[in-house]
Amino acid sequence: MGADKPALTNLLTIYGLLAGEPAEAIAERYAGKGYAELKQDLAEVAVQALAPFQARMRELSADKTYTLEVLKEGPRAPKRSRAHDEQGARAHRPRAAPGLT
Repeated sequence: MGADKPALTNLLTIYGLLAGEPAEAIAERYAGKGYAELKQDLAEVAVQALAPFQARMRELSADKTYTLEVLKEGPRAPKRSRAHDEQGARAHRPRAAPGLT
């Protein structure tokens, strides 16, 4: 890893982020091995990391009514308390600057 091998550093960083491991540990594991093995294992880690997103996309794609409703009306905003709304309104009121009228 290092500035002399930016492509390798990028692969190790991506692998580490997806696998939840330090890039240095991954670098040690693949020391003396070629890029091919690292890339193949990285592809498997990426597929596993993306699986929950793909499952959710399949869910949303299967429910066309819900998807069209969100597109039409937008996402539902969480309910806010009256105090929260009043506080927000006060925060956005213009204030007189000292010395200016």
